[in-house]
Amino acid sequence: MTRTRSKPKGTALPAGYNPAAELAKMRRKYDHKCEWCGKEFRGINVALFCSNACRQANKYSKQKAKIAAMVPPTEKAPAKVAVDSKKPATRTRRKTRRRAGNS
Repeated sequence: MTRTRSKPKGTALPAGYNPAAELAKMRRKYDHKCEWCGKEFRGINVALFCSNACRQANKYSKQKAKIAAMVPPTEKAPAKVAVDSKKPATRTRRKTRRRAGNS
């Protein structure tokens, strides 16, 4: 059984050609105001932020507010715990046996 090709031989796309980039160039651009910094910018219809930095800052602030809302008010500022001075400050190394022949 022989396999048939979907494209005839010799019809390869040129190197560096990206059809998605060509379609993106044809999209209409609109004037927007950034929701985070208020800067005017030009973007596609669904754009909300002028840059990736503004998008990340907005997401970070929302996550921080969400976490703060989940913590009960009594636990927001935990009391400092006194450190027990009797415990050693550093870990002690585990003693290992020397093998015969290694000196």
